[in-house]
Amino acid sequence: GRKRVDTPAGWAELFDRLVKSPDAGVRKQATLLALLFGDPRAAQILRATAKDASAPAGERRDALQALAAKREPGLAADLQALLDSPDVRGAALRALAVYNDPATPGAILKHFRSLTGSDRDDAINTLASRPAYARALLDAVEKREISARDLPVTVARQIQALGDADLS
Repeated sequence: GRKRVDTPAGWAELFDRLVKSPDAGVRKQATLLALLFGDPRAAQILRATAKDASAPAGERRDALQALAAKREPGLAADLQALLDSPDVRGAALRALAVYNDPATPGAILKHFRSLTGSDRDDAINTLASRPAYARALLDAVEKREISARDLPVTVARQIQALGDADLS
């Protein structure tokens, strides 16, 4: 559960070898471990994987999840761009809740009408995760861009728990 671990001596050389392994599992685990050590090469590899439309969807989602768990700086713009990719849209929507980026509500609301099922739920949950995001969500409901029926009671409670009197 640690977010950061000191890099052991000799890691850079070992990572160089592991990342060239013919075994995809070894490459993946080495990259995730490098991310834990704060190695910027790991973040680059994972970002490239997440953006690569030809990479398997599961690998792309895993990369996004790892980067968001690490709270990789500057990832919000990449996540917003990935809202156009159905294979990773849900993972991108969930990861956006981690970042306080003013462009996020607009990016999500731009795609909202085309979302279905769990992606729509992920969008609403992300929009209810922060006061500024929730304000945009409630404005969209007021403008009838989003139906009030799309907001379950749990989301209303989540917004109320944000502690903002105007939102409550």
